Amino acid sequence: MARYTENVLNILTLLEKKIIKKTSKKDTEWLINNTRQSNDIDMERLFKEKNLNEKFETSCKENLVNLEFNGQKDFSKDFDRFKDKIREKLEEISSVEGFISFKDEKFPLIISQSEESPKSTPKEHGQLSLNFDEPQENNKKQDKIEISSKLEKDLPLILAYKGDLNLLAKERFRVAVIGLLEPEENIQKLEKDIVTQFRDKDAIIISGLALGCDTIAHETAFKEATVAILPSTLEDILPKENEELAKDIANGGGLLISEYYEKAENQWEFIGRYIARDRLQAMFSDIVILTASYTEKDSKEDSKKDSGSRHAMNKAKAYGIKRGIVFDEKLWFDDSTQSQFRLNKYLLLERFKDIDSNDDELKNNNTLTQIKEKIKQETEEKIKQEIKEKIKQEIKEKMHKLIDEISKEEYLKIVGLIKNSKKIEDFFIVERDCQELIEELKNKKD
Repeated sequence: MARYTENVLNILTLLEKKIIKKTSKKDTEWLINNTRQSNDIDMERLFKEKNLNEKFETSCKENLVNLEFNGQKDFSKDFDRFKDKIREKLEEISSVEGFISFKDEKFPLIISQSEESPKSTPKEHGQLSLNFDEPQENNKKQDKIEISSKLEKDLPLILAYKGDLNLLAKERFRVAVIGLLEPEENIQKLEKDIVTQFRDKDAIIISGLALGCDTIAHETAFKEATVAILPSTLEDILPKENEELAKDIANGGGLLISEYYEKAENQWEFIGRYIARDRLQAMFSDIVILTASYTEKDSKEDSKKDSGSRHAMNKAKAYGIKRGIVFDEKLWFDDSTQSQFRLNKYLLLERFKDIDSNDDELKNNNTLTQIKEKIKQETEEKIKQEIKEKIKQEIKEKMHKLIDEISKEEYLKIVGLIKNSKKIEDFFIVERDCQELIEELKNKKD
């Protein structure tokens, strides 16, 4: 029988009756804000003080749920009745070791790692530590507030787990490794070489149990030092091909986690769970490393070319989590493998585009200045005070076009700039021999 807390029961009941929706950032924010001052989710206080009666009645009526209130519209007894049904469901689950909520003591600590302001101080609520700074005129300070806010609104309210939760402790060196479902053989070998080096430096390897690059990451890591974040329940492991791998991880001292204890209600929710899983890969990591992937545009043109890795990379950027892209000069430009590195190239150009034009290393290099100007002309000529969605899409189109227009020599110069820059601390070039990089990342974490 799975272990669980009253907090878990309360949250699952709120979700089950659609009083809050798992996909609603507004609902997540409401729950966090209204429990911020207490160690537990005090349902009695919420019913009395936070208009929960009204939310509860409205939701139940919309979902044709029968209520048994006593005439005073106090729905706390109805809530307890529904909670007992959730309790019965949890006690029937045998494949889960336990459930934990964001308010519980052992919930993995999450910290926004943006280092734009070294003077920021974390504000505690429950077991969550996030950076909340007072508004400032400085734009960088405002960016930091936005990053922290995005992370909080994306919090998993509960986690089902099997294995060692301590693997996600912030003191551990946690590295997410993600990528394609069907990487070429040489890319597989490259990933194994890189993961082995991180593994041997005591890194916890995090991935999503998908086929391809995820599987390589889990299998290369020590079983007692890998975490698989699932888009499915722990009772119904997906993909089916990795059921045995999941068992090996859980039984070998590793960790399986999921936000779910029941199957998706429909295909849209099923697809959404994969995207939601990707945000957790970023959220629980110190750095997210992209082995190889196609771009979103590639996937739209050919559905066989998966680009799901972009979700985790985008979330890492939003949360202030470090990102790395795997680079190998031969494979990046070889006819048999170069197309599988298109997202790597896209992210490289995107990060290069954002480098300050007054950066000394850039100003003193005419070739790099010309490349940046070329990107700027293609992507920023239509930007004025506000970037509309249409213009954003046009910029993406231009960036995809540039992936093929930038020459090998130009790519190598950009790689060299970012690799050797002392100022760029959020984006890294990960090569086959990455011992020095690993030491640098570990030292910065310490």
